[in-house]
Amino acid sequence: MRIDRHHIPWAIFVTLATLVAGVFFLAEFHPNFLPFHVDLPKFLGSAPRERNTFGATPLGLFYGALSLAIFLFASALGIRKKRRLWRIGNVQAWLRAHIWLTILTIPLVAFHCGFHTGGPQTTTLLVLYAIVMGSGFFGLALQGFMPRIMKEMVTREVVYEQIPHIRQLICEGASAMRAGLLEVIGPPKG
Repeated sequence: MRIDRHHIPWAIFVTLATLVAGVFFLAEFHPNFLPFHVDLPKFLGSAPRERNTFGATPLGLFYGALSLAIFLFASALGIRKKRRLWRIGNVQAWLRAHIWLTILTIPLVAFHCGFHTGGPQTTTLLVLYAIVMGSGFFGLALQGFMPRIMKEMVTREVVYEQIPHIRQLICEGASAMRAGLLEVIGPPKG
């Protein structure tokens, strides 16, 4: 999928959601960095932090749960692609949501873990997450320039659905060549 003007609302949403999440993070954990006072919603309010963890606080749990929900939605794209008859939005809208909501998980995961890697299990999960996100960005970049390169380098490539039409054109061209050749040399003998 190419990033075009249809992605602008998603980019604006992800930017605003990241800013709000960042302000909430700073208001909860580093209020002296904000030039203004922010009161968090009651359900995200302060809780005593044991062992200096961020993810175990109500706000950290909210960021983690929201990231998990986005991961589940992103993984549902494969099911949605296979079930074309389901009337749950079109696949293009799902793909845009998949791209931009998973981009939103980057700051959410960073806020959830408080920009710390933690122990070996947490570090392993963060490395796997970074690999998955990196491969997603690489695939998105490939989709941006590979079609142009393929169009330039593979000029005789045919889309699978067009094979019957191309075959028909080739047969008609061969019949026309045969008819022209028969006019020049005459009908076959015998």
